[in-house]
Formats: sequence, structure tokens, C-alpha cells
Amino acid sequence: MALNEGLKKHQQKVHLNTIQIVKDTVTAMKELNPNKPISRKNLLDLLKDEGTERHAISPATLYKPEYLKIWNEKLYEKRLKNNLKVKEELVETEIYELKQIVSNLKKEGEKKESKINKLLLDIESLETDKKVARKERRELEDLNEKLYGLLLECDSLLALKGLSVSQVASSLAEGIEYITKKFN
Repeated sequence: MALNEGLKKHQQKVHLNTIQIVKDTVTAMKELNPNKPISRKNLLDLLKDEGTERHAISPATLYKPEYLKIWNEKLYEKRLKNNLKVKEELVETEIYELKQIVSNLKKEGEKKESKINKLLLDIESLETDKKVARKERRELEDLNEKLYGLLLECDSLLALKGLSVSQVASSLAEGIEYITKKFN
């Protein structure tokens, strides 16, 4: 048997013994004078050890709920009601605080949900832009291929006539410069 278990058994035995002592004393007081209310002082006086004048039970012990119920049921019920009232108030306060927390969490959730929806719309927009950019890139690649093919064809034709692309380009640049000066 562990030390704690032995101690618990001893405490339980003392507790049960004390309850029985209080019950027996209250029964004796009621038998002696059934009309006289039982007070803590009268109860303690009966519980005194005659040799040492010490109380067999601590005065504070009599106000513990399990003992108070035996000798002063009205005070026990009053304290019980007060304790229940205090507990109800605490529960009401806790319920109010929890409702506030829930309300705040709902507001935060709505804000986050709104932000998520905006981000989803942004993603859809970016995906559309990405598709358009891919399409444009493919079109530019196709155009680039066609222009490169035309350039190769022109280069072949120019080579047949004994000209090069750089000669034609410089002549073209001179022509553009001449036209620009003339019309400005």
C-alpha cells in the first residue's frame, strides 16, 4: 500500500468519525432541548474535552459544508444558494465573454474569407493574363518564323543579283533619312 493511499484512508476514517461525532452531538442537543436552536457556540461547548478544555473538533470545521448541513441546515442552504448564485453569475459572465470571442472570430473569419475571395479573383485574372500572353507569344513566334523565312528568301534573291542584305539595309536607311528630312 502506498503512503498516499494509507494517508487517504486515515483521513477518510477521521472525516467519517468527525461527521458521526457532530451527528451524535446534534441529536443529543435536540433530545435535551428540542425548541432551542443549535448554535456553533453551544455545539462547541458540548464538544469540549473536559480535561483539557480543548474542542474535539476545530471551530472552523463546523462551517465546512458537509458539517454545516448537519447542525444548521438553513445556513447551509443559504450558503448553497449564494454559491449557486455566484456560480450562475460567473457562468453568465463566461457565456458573455465566449459570445464576444465567437463574434470576433466570426468577424475575422469573414474578413479572411473576403480576402481569400479577392485573392482567388486575382488568381483568375492572372491566369487569364497568362493565357493571353502565351497566345501572343505564340503569334509573335509564328510571325518571327515567317519573317525569318522571308528574310532567307530575300537574302537568296539578293545573292542571285550580287547584293547583300547589309547593302540593301544601308540604302534603305539612307532613303528613310532622305524622306524624313524632306517632309520635316
